[in-house]
Amino acid sequence: MDKYKRYASKSKSSKNDIECDNSKVIERTYDKYKRETVGRGAKGEQGPQGKMGPQGPRGEKGEQGLQGKIGPQGPRGEKGEQGPEGKVGPQGPRGEKGEQGPEGKIGPQGPRGEKGEQGPEGKIGPQGPRGEKGEQGPEGKIGPQGPRGEKGEQGPEGKIGPQGPRGEKGEQGPEGKIGPQGPKGEKGEQGPEGKIGLQGPRGEKGEQGPEGKIGPQGPRGEKGNSTVQNNAYLVQSESVSISPTSRFVFNSSFINGTDISVKNDGMTVVLSPNATYYIKYTVTGNSYNTYIVGLRVNEALIKGSLAYCEEGIKNSISNGAIYTTGNCEEELDLYNFSNRNIKTIPNSVNMQIIRIN
Repeated sequence: MDKYKRYASKSKSSKNDIECDNSKVIERTYDKYKRETVGRGAKGEQGPQGKMGPQGPRGEKGEQGLQGKIGPQGPRGEKGEQGPEGKVGPQGPRGEKGEQGPEGKIGPQGPRGEKGEQGPEGKIGPQGPRGEKGEQGPEGKIGPQGPRGEKGEQGPEGKIGPQGPRGEKGEQGPEGKIGPQGPKGEKGEQGPEGKIGLQGPRGEKGEQGPEGKIGPQGPRGEKGNSTVQNNAYLVQSESVSISPTSRFVFNSSFINGTDISVKNDGMTVVLSPNATYYIKYTVTGNSYNTYIVGLRVNEALIKGSLAYCEEGIKNSISNGAIYTTGNCEEELDLYNFSNRNIKTIPNSVNMQIIRIN
């Protein structure tokens, strides 16, 4: 509004035009003045642009505006080289034992092992009841009777002629009822002795007889070498179901020396070459079922190491063997030779191995 005050005294408008705050009124007054007092010349050339004046003081910081939208994500950079692997931290404490999962499916049957020794013959079961007699079939129809001739006079009786040919055998009639049993006849002479029949089933085990007296003590043997070179004690500490034709698993072990080691998650024991070992095992199931267990070396049975658990009599078996290895390391395992699962009790399956030479 200051640029118009210099013309206020020359204006023909009312005294309030310049003083008015309305910018449109001031513009009209200024244009009217120029038309009346000043002739409008031609527009001159634009002069050079003046130098930019110094920047004024920075105003106070205004309120922050609304945050703009997040722009699109840029392209993913190339993957950098992997940094060095960090050190493995200390192993944490072992967690509590979880619930046992469902029993897995039975895997494919392995190769058939060598034929084991024949077990005792089982008992012959009782004979089943005789079935009921079936219904009698319908009786056949009687054929038609021929026509009867006229009644003539009876002549003299003639001689009996020769017997005619025997007719065809007719159909067998229904079986008659069994009559009452007749009196018992006299005892006949004894016939020749018959052949010996098949051996009957094995009888139940009798009670153990009284223990015999202890015999005199034998002479004391020479003093042997008391050093045990190597020994191991392996235990299955958890309840496990061992599938048919499968190896037992030993998840806890105590081993002294270097000539005995365990691999394959506790299913295989490695024996050193040219060594003799004493091996003993014990297996206890959670029920009185029938099963067969034995020792194998390189997947072949150690003869005499089988143990047989008879159903309903016992649920724990033990056996052992002495075995000498060849010129190479050999692999030992405890094997389920049965065709059924063996459900074990925790800490009830163990194997003791001692190197004696």
